[in-house]
Amino acid sequence: MVNLESLVMQLVKLPSEEGWFEFKENWYDAAQIGEYISALSNTAAILGKEYAYLVWGVKEGTHELVSTSFDYRKNVKGAAFGHLLAA
Repeated sequence: MVNLESLVMQLVKLPSEEGWFEFKENWYDAAQIGEYISALSNTAAILGKEYAYLVWGVKEGTHELVSTSFDYRKNVKGAAFGHLLAA
């Protein structure tokens, strides 16, 4: 199993975000996140990466670790948002 803390630390050390990983501090748009994740995963596949990442709690640009108010358990259309992503 991947150590998530180690993975995030590796990503923030990279000089800039790339098409297969993005940082967000608090961004939440239920209608767009699914499409955004799809675009990240398509780019990862094209580049031969095994995974794509959308990481909350990291400032874009500076890669500073910050807290986030994003909650994947938020109720959207009667279901937890995280369940909609897994569907």
